[in-house]
Amino acid sequence: MLGFNFDVGVAAEYGIRDQSLFSDILQLSASHIGCAAAVFSIRDIGDQAAIAAYGTQTGRIPAKKSFSALVSDKNKEILHRDLSTSDPKKFTNTLPDGRNYQFYLGMPIRTTEGKVFGTLSFYDIEPREPSERQLDEMRRFASLLEGILRLHKFAAYDELTGAFNRHFFFDHLEQEWGRAKRNLFPLTLAALDLDNFKSLNDSVGHAQGDLALKACVKSMRSILRRGGDVIARTGGDEFIVLMPNTDQRNGVALMERLRLMIENQQILADTQHSQNLTCSIGVSCAVTRKDQESLTWKVGLARADKALYTAKNKGRNRVVSYHPELPDIE
Repeated sequence: MLGFNFDVGVAAEYGIRDQSLFSDILQLSASHIGCAAAVFSIRDIGDQAAIAAYGTQTGRIPAKKSFSALVSDKNKEILHRDLSTSDPKKFTNTLPDGRNYQFYLGMPIRTTEGKVFGTLSFYDIEPREPSERQLDEMRRFASLLEGILRLHKFAAYDELTGAFNRHFFFDHLEQEWGRAKRNLFPLTLAALDLDNFKSLNDSVGHAQGDLALKACVKSMRSILRRGGDVIARTGGDEFIVLMPNTDQRNGVALMERLRLMIENQQILADTQHSQNLTCSIGVSCAVTRKDQESLTWKVGLARADKALYTAKNKGRNRVVSYHPELPDIE
């Protein structure tokens, strides 16, 4: 039997960095009930991606062919005791290591809001007739994983907006920066502040201010839809965006789309605030091989802050791209 496997890259995109969250539960649950494999997977764009696996490899398959994706879509448990009678053209019954499985049990792993975050699946290469007691034990393992992931989410995410928090972001940034240097691809950072947010809070109240923050993060997510893009809230109205494998030109274009969306969204239309909510954004990228060999992520972030400072000094509500001639932050 294959041991425990963990896809660090996909997991990190969803705020999961600790392999131990899964290794013990997957191993114990698979061994306890005698299944060939246990897998935790999530929907990643059009695929179902296995983040952690015991007894098989991690990997991904098209969501439309995945029983685990079906569990997620229906938000309910799915049990197939004998897949030899199923239609192989509709769903695949092949594990990432190439073995065919005949037994499948999948259970949704939900957030505190009841939304499906991922799927815990059990596989066996032979048909099985689990007893109700065994099924209950499997469900207990799913509940245990659900509880651990919820606690982990509180440690990685900003509770108000759902963006990543400062602690997680800087840990993730350091690793992504190292990956960019090793593979020699560009990595763009953007520092974003909401304009005059303190006066907005004073004018419309903190409740409306909180709604504005949530709406801004929602706008960011609608623009930054690629796997790997990360949004973090680092202060009251301060955000940082990480865009791997993105050069300066494309990073600026994405941030300009975001700036226009926030300005035109009329987030404060139902309040007494007289102006639309706007934002200022500074963008920095390590684009040359020379930069990537010498630049640290702290310098890259300082450059984005410097560009943001310039955007504010030029009248706010604009995107400024870093270049060495920008004035120093006072």
